[in-house]
Amino acid sequence: MYLKRYLFALVLYYLSYALLVRWQALFGARPDEAHAAVQGILATIYVLMSLNLVVFRPQARFAFESWTHRTIRWVLYLTLYLGLVMMPALLMLRAGSDLFRLTLAAPVLLFLGMLHSPKQKDVPEPDDGRFEDGPRRWMTYASVYVIATYAGAMLITRLAPQPNVRMGLVLLFLAKSVMGLWMLHRLTVARPNVRFASLTGGQRWKRCLVHTGLYLCLVFVLPRILLALTGGAMPLDLLGIIALLASAAYGPTLAAIPWPPREPRPLRETEEERLRRRMRELLPPLHPDR
Repeated sequence: MYLKRYLFALVLYYLSYALLVRWQALFGARPDEAHAAVQGILATIYVLMSLNLVVFRPQARFAFESWTHRTIRWVLYLTLYLGLVMMPALLMLRAGSDLFRLTLAAPVLLFLGMLHSPKQKDVPEPDDGRFEDGPRRWMTYASVYVIATYAGAMLITRLAPQPNVRMGLVLLFLAKSVMGLWMLHRLTVARPNVRFASLTGGQRWKRCLVHTGLYLCLVFVLPRILLALTGGAMPLDLLGIIALLASAAYGPTLAAIPWPPREPRPLRETEEERLRRRMRELLPPLHPDR
């Protein structure tokens, strides 16, 4: 039963956090220093716990035969932890804000997502045309996102008055973020692919929230990490949105990539079948009257 494992994971995570903060305080660390140091240790504990819950000993609902599928799911939860817990907490601790405590609520949802999923409907919803309006719809969305972003940036930098360029780029950033969120919502909740037509509303919203969290990490968190580490930032969402839209449409599989169909391999002949084929080739066919 998932509930027992879920409660055990919460106790292990939060009890470790409380004990480690207390242990750091005994060495004379300030509260902000203690919490910052513990964030790194808790990240290691989270990595080990998520490996066990997602890859090595997943619930029956998520016990995929493909280890690649399990690993992709694990990387997804690592990215969510980085963007929703570790990096926001460190940034707020560095700024001296007590709001870092809000990030402590995120693991409650992350562990729940690892272990539990809403039940599927017994009877799939009828396909009335709402679930499929193009097999590669996500590619159209990705193209619109990238082209609109570059075109908007070029128009603002060339046509807008110099004092208003910064404000225009900020508005473009907000519009681009809203457009990305709308696309993810449309592919996961409003008009999902026919593959996800039988999912309940809770399952669709769960997929939407997961992809939304990953998108917000790409837009708001990872650029700040690059800025702090390298002194420069890159629009990572222009690349990440392609993978996110493909995942929203088809899930963590390769079905979103339009590979040419593979020809089926011929079955290997057994020795007896080979002998029979050779006999048919060498001997003339019998007359139908004989």
